[in-house]
Amino acid sequence: MAKVLLLESDAVLAKSVINFLTRRGHRTMWRPDPQGAINTADRLHPEVVVLDLSLGSHNGIEFLYEFRSYPEWLNIPVILYNTHGQQEVEGLEGAFTELGVKAILYKPITTLSQLADKIQLLAPAPA
Repeated sequence: MAKVLLLESDAVLAKSVINFLTRRGHRTMWRPDPQGAINTADRLHPEVVVLDLSLGSHNGIEFLYEFRSYPEWLNIPVILYNTHGQQEVEGLEGAFTELGVKAILYKPITTLSQLADKIQLLAPAPA
């Protein structure tokens, strides 16, 4: 199963996601802030990133630009898992593609099972 880096500012939601993904066999590392996520990625080498666009004083786009500035992280798939609806992210598709976003999931209508399935689909096959 995949090593997942979850960047989510809501601790209650993060705990639910971690518990669910762990039961599905994924090793999930959670950080509530972009700098902590960069430090964790550097140490633990995630295979998939699950990212909320709203991160308090930062936003997910800023995180992605910094994350992608590291050559070793250029090909790690990113899943946006956020509360922003289609209208709010409209026009950002080009930036998302450039930044390696492979899926955009809307929290209010995406089950944890659907999130886990998407992670499984995007995670690299075991060697």
